[in-house]
Amino acid sequence: MKSIFKHFLFTLILSSCVVQSYAEPWLKAGDSILRHDVTVLADAGVIMAPITTWPIPVASVDFDLTNFDNYNELNDSEKLSFDRLKSRIAREKRIYQFDPEYGFTASREDALIRGFQNTARSDLQLNAGLSQLTDRFAYRLEAQLVDNASDKKNVRFDGSYAAGVFGNTIVSAGYVDRWWGPGWQGSLIYSNNARPIPGVSLQRNFAKPFGNRWFSWMGPWNYSITAGQLEGDRVVPDAYHLGMRLAFKPKSNLEIGLSRTAQWGGEGRPETSDSFLDLLLGQDNIGSNGLTRENEPGNQMAGFDIRWKQKLLPMDLALYTQGIGEDEAGGFPSRYLGLFGLEHTRVLFNKNLRVWLEYADTACDFLESKPKLNCAYQNGIYQSGYRYLGESIGHPVDGDGRQLSVSAILSDTSSVDWQMQLHKLNINRAPDQRHSKSFVPANGFQFDLARTAETSWGKVRVNLGYQNFDTPLKSENGLLFGVEIHQTF
Repeated sequence: MKSIFKHFLFTLILSSCVVQSYAEPWLKAGDSILRHDVTVLADAGVIMAPITTWPIPVASVDFDLTNFDNYNELNDSEKLSFDRLKSRIAREKRIYQFDPEYGFTASREDALIRGFQNTARSDLQLNAGLSQLTDRFAYRLEAQLVDNASDKKNVRFDGSYAAGVFGNTIVSAGYVDRWWGPGWQGSLIYSNNARPIPGVSLQRNFAKPFGNRWFSWMGPWNYSITAGQLEGDRVVPDAYHLGMRLAFKPKSNLEIGLSRTAQWGGEGRPETSDSFLDLLLGQDNIGSNGLTRENEPGNQMAGFDIRWKQKLLPMDLALYTQGIGEDEAGGFPSRYLGLFGLEHTRVLFNKNLRVWLEYADTACDFLESKPKLNCAYQNGIYQSGYRYLGESIGHPVDGDGRQLSVSAILSDTSSVDWQMQLHKLNINRAPDQRHSKSFVPANGFQFDLARTAETSWGKVRVNLGYQNFDTPLKSENGLLFGVEIHQTF
């Protein structure tokens, strides 16, 4: 039963907050306007570092902005993004300062499908955070008090971490959202749809090219390695979630990413060095090398993504795709899930406009006339699936779904922006009783319109939306409404 406390606060405050951190070593996933500015400048040749692995190190972006000498050659749209991002970087670089902040969240029904933009995960939430950056170390303490949480976790520490820079490597531990790939509405392998998995990570700080002739063709590159532990309330409790990603830019307008994740170990499963080596080498299929169901190392996904800012057509257009294999054949990923998109930017009424169209299909062998259902994000051993606390670690539609989206961002120098999203959805086509969005097949749509502005109250985001499906789901059909307020001291 929803508490009287929640109804009272929703009526009184009607506010919702997504915490935007300052004085941190990276630009973190969840801020669409920030990502828009980073992408505009990458396409303009200002930012040379890869931009499809979030969080993105501040040092790498700052280096590219500082060493860019052709500001006057940028068009109006690019100058707007340059100025905004330069100001943001200046805030993130503040050292030896405590940055407290708070927020309050209330909403009328959560949207069924999340995208890159970090939106509320519950009906009511109180946030408080404190961060500090030094010459080498950074930390953030963040806590959330949540009412009516879908995962029954009423006290959370999402966003908390400790990090240090050693040489050209950022070493961190904590609860950090990640997003791997060029998609705006989802990533097939690692997105911020689920709550952040607690763990440790290694990440390259500066995306400097190789200095030798064998690998210099890759251009600027970075990597991310993560190791986290999933929850205990699973078919295989306390399994580990491992991830590796390499992204590089052989051309300033071309970025390629290679990603791989695995579920390994856990209660009752082998956690020996031999088991881990077999997993690392991809020798983890039952029937090969004497492997049985009892000693199978784990479950893996792997694949690629490409983002290409084309220069053939007179219009500003970027194309991107992602293919992630759920299985392995001949040493390479197979049974692919697919994602495709295109995006366009321009100046409209002296404002910065981005429009994109994106399609994703999360069935295995999605290009076949009869794709394989009950395959994606599933495993015979790790039967809780590719999920954390009940939500997909990969694409928000979970397995066996289709999503077609058209979205737009309109922003200007007055710290005001508009965001619009429209999704056509086919969910759980199999069907699968363990699906995170619906136990039965469901078709429908979701629409959302949001406006963000800086006010005397802080950063305020108002959203109004509507969703409708032909079958009752976890989220109710009807109106979506919220007001988000965030204040930093």
